[in-house]
Amino acid sequence: KRYAAAEAEMKTVMECADGARVSLIRLVDDDTAAYNAVMAAYRLPKGTSEEQADRGRAIEDATRTAIAVPLEVAKQAASVLDLVLTVVGKGNVHAVSDGGVAGLLAHAAVEGALLNVRTNLAGVRDPSVVDETKKVAGKIHDRAEDLAAKVAASDASRMA
Repeated sequence: KRYAAAEAEMKTVMECADGARVSLIRLVDDDTAAYNAVMAAYRLPKGTSEEQADRGRAIEDATRTAIAVPLEVAKQAASVLDLVLTVVGKGNVHAVSDGGVAGLLAHAAVEGALLNVRTNLAGVRDPSVVDETKKVAGKIHDRAEDLAAKVAASDASRMA
């Protein structure tokens, strides 16, 4: 009875969280495929100047995909933090620690994905792509940091 007013919102959060789970699982497979494409590009022949040029383009293209996938993971994991903030703010107080753990995991997913983005950016030659990706990654990082701090604060205030 105490949480009846939040029930509809919690159901919506649960549906969104399940959608995020399905999407993030798909992105695991996409990330594996992107990594395999990068490795395949590095194995291309490089005996002639034409082969070297083709190989270079293939590496660049595969690396861009290997950046796009974890960038999407980071975006989606940050969105999960939004859901967690709703849960820890309005959900059952006895489950606040579960929400806090979910927040920690979502924040770790953002940070891990952005680490992959930064690592793969070293292989991109186009400075405009590097700069734009860094801007997008920075915005995601800042948003995730803000949300993670809010989740932690909400946890602390509801458990007190």
